Amino acid sequence: MTPERRWMVGIEEIRTISLECNECKVRLSYSPDEMIDLPQTCPNSLCRSVWNPPNTKAAPTEFDAPASVRLLRAIDRVKQEKRAIEANSTLRQGFRILLGFDER
Repeated sequence: MTPERRWMVGIEEIRTISLECNECKVRLSYSPDEMIDLPQTCPNSLCRSVWNPPNTKAAPTEFDAPASVRLLRAIDRVKQEKRAIEANSTLRQGFRILLGFDER
């Protein structure tokens, strides 16, 4: 049997979200408490690869965004709701979300 170690992390424990360019490997990091708009291109002025192409549909919906963008938005919404729950205990849910990661 092989021993395994895993990390269990709650959404509220996320301190940094980093986006790394597939082309030049530059990283953009920010706090999930300070949600940013995802840039359309890499912030590296020498690269400028497309990160978030503009939506060309006449009436775009939330689900027209790529899954990675929807995930970033969902993390932001969960953190906002957590602050609302802390302010009003009647909104409290009976569970919390934990994310598991393998230790490297």
